Amino acid sequence: HLSDSHQTDIVYDPKLASQLLDEAGYVKKPDGFRFTLNYKTTPSRDGIEMAQIFKSMLAKVGIHLKLDIVDLGVFLSTTKKGMFDLYNSRWIGVADGSIFYRTLHSASGDNRVGYRNLEVDHLIDSSIQTLSVDARRKKLVDVQKIMSRDLPYFPLWFWTNALLIRKDLVGLEPSELSLSGGYQPLTRLRRVSQ
Repeated sequence: HLSDSHQTDIVYDPKLASQLLDEAGYVKKPDGFRFTLNYKTTPSRDGIEMAQIFKSMLAKVGIHLKLDIVDLGVFLSTTKKGMFDLYNSRWIGVADGSIFYRTLHSASGDNRVGYRNLEVDHLIDSSIQTLSVDARRKKLVDVQKIMSRDLPYFPLWFWTNALLIRKDLVGLEPSELSLSGGYQPLTRLRRVSQ
């Protein structure tokens, strides 16, 4: 999680969502649904449970979510080709801005949603060439602000890692584990000699 505290609150409001869909011309049909979206996921328990949650929430506003459960290889190859309406994925172990180049830059083959924003491309390109960590961080925070506005990806949550450490262990900076989500920093823990 590289951002400053500019987090945007997104509220679940089925009544407002239904009203906005009606105003946009997506009225409910006799079957109770406005339209159908295909949702691609893997057969993992987490993937299926998340799909069921989305299906239930969208049904409340009249959107039918058809689940397309495929093995991981098919999931990866078809989402990379853009063969989906919706899918869920995780960004794991984000410790630097390279994830933004891979997923948001218009020249990247991993930009699965086809996102195009010249300002974001410029910020990402500039951040890659910036040696100052603070200056690079500011550019990447600006990328996240634009991403929060444009929503090429819809952030559902971010992980909070809780760690309890005995008082006689030292060597871990408080922010190291939360930045990457990885456990490598734990290898630096050592016991205080008594």
